[in-house]
Amino acid sequence: MNFGFYIFGTPNGYDQYPADNKSDTFYELIKNNSYESQLTVQRSRQIVYYIYIRRIQEKPNNFFGLCLIFNGVYCHNIKKLFELFGRAYFDIQSEGYFFKFDKGKTNYSVNKFTDRSHEIERIKSFFKSNLENNLIQDFDDIPSRFKFGNGERKISINKNNNDILSNIAEYETVHIWSKEKILSGVHTGKHNLQQRFSNLSIKKKLSIFVVLVLVLLYISWNIYERRQMTLTIDPLVTNGLIALKEKVNCINKILENKPEDIEIKESTDFKLTGIKLRLSSMGLSTPIKDITDLESDVSDLEKFLQGKGLNLDNCIEK
Repeated sequence: MNFGFYIFGTPNGYDQYPADNKSDTFYELIKNNSYESQLTVQRSRQIVYYIYIRRIQEKPNNFFGLCLIFNGVYCHNIKKLFELFGRAYFDIQSEGYFFKFDKGKTNYSVNKFTDRSHEIERIKSFFKSNLENNLIQDFDDIPSRFKFGNGERKISINKNNNDILSNIAEYETVHIWSKEKILSGVHTGKHNLQQRFSNLSIKKKLSIFVVLVLVLLYISWNIYERRQMTLTIDPLVTNGLIALKEKVNCINKILENKPEDIEIKESTDFKLTGIKLRLSSMGLSTPIKDITDLESDVSDLEKFLQGKGLNLDNCIEK
């Protein structure tokens, strides 16, 4: 679904994205709005503007606005569209790129919307996804019965949808307002969870408590088992590494003290270097299997050297 998109408000004086001649229209709506939230439906022949404005806490001239523009189509489920704008506002709040929530009040955290261009693109994607997946069936071609030149009208969102649509068909500009104060999305979510939990029966609360206790016991038992496993394995790893290091050092010293055995030294130098490198990379987290494999290689080296007549009796056996 194709649509135009604007974002505007008063982060540090009036600001708008994208910046063009629509600023006069949006700014006038901000100055004349006295409600907590308002959706203005403005028709200009085949172009329909849906302009949503939210008051930012108690400040009289602090507002945030979103605008969607459609060509040749209109939304016949105004309550659903009003709700979508409200959800978009809460979503923007929760992301925290444009607003900050401090001491129970919401205020701007930017000076210009273009300072957060990635957030603007994300909001556009939010609307595109919701319009195409959830509201596509709520849009129709503009019918011939829509009148032009009849001025403007105000109506509450609490009126039924047909009354609101009748006003939209009769008047070129309709301001759909709500006086309901809605807290920030994060705060509201917390309040709703608390309310839902308080409404549960004692039996359900007890069931939830039992489940939580069982989950905590399961997690604690797993932590205990892992701890015990670590305590069991660590000595094996430590002892194995110590034995290997002593044995390799012993073999290395014997070879260094026999410079006359050049042939033996050259034939074992490469293998011994490889063993040293593997040993230097091992630590307490080394699997037992890796240590066992290295022990086997060291043992093979010992047998080879003994076969060549080297006396390894002084090397410590583990």
